[in-house]
Amino acid sequence: MLFARRQGAAPRRWARFARPAAATGAVAAAAVTLLVAFAAPADAHSPRVSASCVNGEAVLTVTLANYDQSKPNTVRATDGEAVLVDTPFGASYTGTWKRPGDLPHTFTVTVQAWDDPNGSNGWSVRRQLPTPACVAPPATTSALVKLPPTTTSATTSGTKTTTAAAPVVATSTSSRAAAPTSTPTTPLANTGSNLGPVLLLGAGLIGAGALLLGTRRLATRRARRSQR
Repeated sequence: MLFARRQGAAPRRWARFARPAAATGAVAAAAVTLLVAFAAPADAHSPRVSASCVNGEAVLTVTLANYDQSKPNTVRATDGEAVLVDTPFGASYTGTWKRPGDLPHTFTVTVQAWDDPNGSNGWSVRRQLPTPACVAPPATTSALVKLPPTTTSATTSGTKTTTAAAPVVATSTSSRAAAPTSTPTTPLANTGSNLGPVLLLGAGLIGAGALLLGTRRLATRRARRSQR
């Protein structure tokens, strides 16, 4: 009978130790579940945005992973005033855009997660990525083009001749034109009329008239003398 009492006491003692152990295990399991529930979303959302130069082009890359797709999330990317993308997405999104490398760019990426409306968890982000030009712009070149010369005009009343110089036009890829140049012309010498023979003829006539007048006076004097 004593042995039977000892056998009945053993299960009771085991039950006393088993019940607290089970309660402790349940509490620990619940705590682990809560920790996983709160920690998993923080590690799950992963927004990654980058801008770099690749082969002389500006490249923007957006990678969004492990978002909560219970409701729509949105992503918007712009390059200055140009909109590259503006679309909703679910659990993940990946996009890559190539832009000309000879100009600077300012990329702006805005991600809105439905379960992080004010961005306190870091899942909703707005990032601006200024990117300088990846390559130097091409140098401008200019060339001078000579137009055909204009016609020459002369006046018949004089010996002065004027000639219009051919203008020179500059062509340039930078839209800057060179000022037209002018070439001065040398006027011809003014020869005038040939007055030499006229002067000689006048002098001869004056001399002949003086000689004739002197001869008449001499004849008149002789005639008076002979009358006396």
